Amino acid sequence: MKKLTPLFINRQTKAYLFCLFTAAALITLFSRSSFLYPFNNWADTNVYMTMGREMLRGAVPYRDLFDHKGLLWYFLYMAANLISRKTFLGLYLIELFSFSIFLFYSWKLLDLFCSSLYAAAILPVLGCLIAVSDTFGMGGSAEEMHLPLAAAGLYYLIRFIRGTDDPRCKHVAFKRHIAYPILYLNGIFAGCVLWSKYSLLGFWFAWMASVFFILVFQKEWKRSLVSCVVFLLGMATVSTPCMLYLLTTGSFSDFWNTYIVINLQYASVAEHRSLAEQLRNSLHYFVMMFGWNKILGTLTMAGLAAVTIFPVYANCLAKRLILPVLFLFSAGVEFMGKVSHFYYFLTIAPFLILFFLAAGVLLCRLQTRFQSKPTAVCLCMLAASCVYGWHRSPNIPYMKYEKEELTQYQAAAIIDGQEHPTLMYYHNLIDTGILMASENAKPWGKYYFMPNISYETWPAIHEAQEEGIRNREADFIITYQYGTESLRRNYHLVRYFPSSEKDRGDSYLLMQANPYDLYTECRLEFQEDGSFSCMTGEIDWTDQGDENAWVLIGTLNRPVLAENVTVIAPDGRTPDIYLYVSEDGENWISEHVRTEFDELSLSFEPEKIQYIKVIAARNQTINGQWQLMVYEPAGAGRHPDKGE
Repeated sequence: MKKLTPLFINRQTKAYLFCLFTAAALITLFSRSSFLYPFNNWADTNVYMTMGREMLRGAVPYRDLFDHKGLLWYFLYMAANLISRKTFLGLYLIELFSFSIFLFYSWKLLDLFCSSLYAAAILPVLGCLIAVSDTFGMGGSAEEMHLPLAAAGLYYLIRFIRGTDDPRCKHVAFKRHIAYPILYLNGIFAGCVLWSKYSLLGFWFAWMASVFFILVFQKEWKRSLVSCVVFLLGMATVSTPCMLYLLTTGSFSDFWNTYIVINLQYASVAEHRSLAEQLRNSLHYFVMMFGWNKILGTLTMAGLAAVTIFPVYANCLAKRLILPVLFLFSAGVEFMGKVSHFYYFLTIAPFLILFFLAAGVLLCRLQTRFQSKPTAVCLCMLAASCVYGWHRSPNIPYMKYEKEELTQYQAAAIIDGQEHPTLMYYHNLIDTGILMASENAKPWGKYYFMPNISYETWPAIHEAQEEGIRNREADFIITYQYGTESLRRNYHLVRYFPSSEKDRGDSYLLMQANPYDLYTECRLEFQEDGSFSCMTGEIDWTDQGDENAWVLIGTLNRPVLAENVTVIAPDGRTPDIYLYVSEDGENWISEHVRTEFDELSLSFEPEKIQYIKVIAARNQTINGQWQLMVYEPAGAGRHPDKGE
């Protein structure tokens, strides 16, 4: 092995410093984890941040909190929380370092075949095309963190293929064998993937299979088997401490049911579907994602075609087919499931380097040379990439918001008014970041959020949340809509957050556990012909209005010590209605609060009531089912949900 000289070390150091500088510019501008943004509001990132934060408080993944990523992934986010628990600074630094390693290995690969200036100058373009793509999202995905590992794998594999393809090649960088330490390192990379998101293992299965079969075709039987063992030892190096953690914390069964069983069911891999159906499903999702990431997809496919058709890095056609196989395994396994998410397409992003590799080799063969100074060329390319990304990234508009404008901080301000509050995300709602924004709120329980997993796949999640709602175990609930009757009985609306761009078009309801118990409820059905009827409940209703207005008087069968009366309109409508209560039918209490949603609430000091009056103009469209609920002080009497 050629002895490394100080000049060579200095050259690599300079290259990495430029990669670090480039990564800092791109991640700062285009990841919402950056300090330029008020918040990273991607739900998945906030789930991971919550998991890491609770681990620092002693929680054990899978056993105490639910999510279905790998254990190592949560340790990564625990490290992010060690740096900062209430900002995304830790995640930002991890993203920056990860992206710099990706760029560095991309530079090392390009430097094998292209001019040094081209290898460095093209890095900002490569990084920018990935960072501003729709599949990059808001920052913090497992696919993003896989970029440096895949780039390193491509570098070592292509260097190995080139060395075996041309035995006469004397270039010190090309090797006829992959050294065992390098195999061990790549095994560690595969182990990290196994314990983070195992659907990304398609790349590493094909990677090691390629190395194995190349050695077999060279009739190096012993080395082919030893290489596999060394690679597996690398994976075992990561797996052993993870297994020890699971066994010592008594969480292995929870881990198995969550990370293995649920993910297989979630992806439908456990279902009996033919290979043709799986491939057709994968192709469907891939084409859909390609449409969302046309530039990234087109250049990646063009580069893959170029290095397959032309002898860019290998003369032997069979060896040029290795990278397409690697690509197919990477994308095929990731897109195999019955669902697909925008960040899945980021799996193919490491292969974008092949386009710039083919272009660089072509430029070198055409004897093209840059005449400018290397530093000036690199900085100009970086500046141009940042300008392009500024106009292309979907994240840039989010910079304009202040923290105080965001739903996360507005909801957190309400929640923090209570001592040691707990929060549940309900009705297929994932962690939106309110726990991150709050000063003292904690997850309600193990299933504090509702992932996109059907009841049939894992009923325990849904049943645990429904039981928690019936027992009012969570102090606050954030949801898309009212949901079940149990939710309406046991929680009242505190704040409605209407749909807006800053919340990705979603609207939210913040609900708080009732400090009182439901005494009775009834449903009033208003017909289009002007008639009405009481469908359920213990209240007798009469209409004392005229042709201009409804004046409905409801009479309870006895005086009730009450504390709140709430009316909920149908279909989210907010017609102009008025609500009154009285004990004797003459002295009415009328101070009520109208929410921004569809709820009219009248709260008062506990006192006896027997009459309820609802007034509404007849020229409004109020037909449909209205729900009216009478609440009594907590513990004063019966509570239907608890069977009392």
